[in-house]
Amino acid sequence: MSAPEPSRRSIATSLVRAGHEAGATLAFGVPGGGSNLDVVGEVVAHGMRFVLTHTETAAVIMAGVAAQISGVPSLAVATRGPGLTSTVNGAAQALLDHQPVVIVTDCVAAADRERISHQRIDQQAVMRSVAKASVVLDGRIDGAAAEVVALTLSGRPGPVHVDIDPTASGPDTVVPADSTMAGPPITSDLDSLHQLLGACRRPVVIVGSGAVVCGPHERQQIASALAALGSAHDIPMLCTYQARGMVPDSASWCAGVATAATIELPLLAEADVVIGVGLDPVEFIPAPWPDGLAVALVGTWA
Repeated sequence: MSAPEPSRRSIATSLVRAGHEAGATLAFGVPGGGSNLDVVGEVVAHGMRFVLTHTETAAVIMAGVAAQISGVPSLAVATRGPGLTSTVNGAAQALLDHQPVVIVTDCVAAADRERISHQRIDQQAVMRSVAKASVVLDGRIDGAAAEVVALTLSGRPGPVHVDIDPTASGPDTVVPADSTMAGPPITSDLDSLHQLLGACRRPVVIVGSGAVVCGPHERQQIASALAALGSAHDIPMLCTYQARGMVPDSASWCAGVATAATIELPLLAEADVVIGVGLDPVEFIPAPWPDGLAVALVGTWA
């Protein structure tokens, strides 16, 4: 007996189940018809919470922030065409801030494209520039839904866009080869810093977003490693806005917030080396570093 043909509901079930197994508990969105209702129904069936938002942009931003705080993926739901284009600002934020979000949208089915022009746009072309990948799930690749969810966390976290279309004829894999965006091995690199710090006279550490865009367990490991460095060397540590809290304000080695502005320049001017931990260029206002300042980067994305 042959396996039943995939349906919108079965694809939605696979996708939501994969998100739930990865730890997702929240979904946000402005659902329309079509596959949106299947996704929302599966969210509720899996014991997750669906939050109705005023706009699609807000849905993706809320999903991104929830994912960044929790360290597990969140879902965002929008309808096709203009609903999808309204997610772009939120997707761009999730991409730049490394937030693991699955953005699920309805679409005009491949079988209906010649007949239906209402709200029909090239959704993959729109989303590829603001997501790690934009894919169509047609239910014919075993494990495809789990692969999509895993991609949000793989390497550098970020959003992945999904259209649900059981009539599509998709590729052999749902994940493009260049979409993993390898992330930094921060914890192991931090352990090797003690020797470097011992050779410096006035080092300063700046902790960035790469230290927090990970699961809660790894985040705690990084915080513990930073605390060990601070207590052993009494080294001033700054945190970017995204990394606030990785160095407790009460710690004697906490030197405040790194803004790439004038507030920390006196500290940097006296340093003989700045060690960046998990820094990302997107976090800083474009400006020159003090002349002659040596910089060592640990777990930093290019």
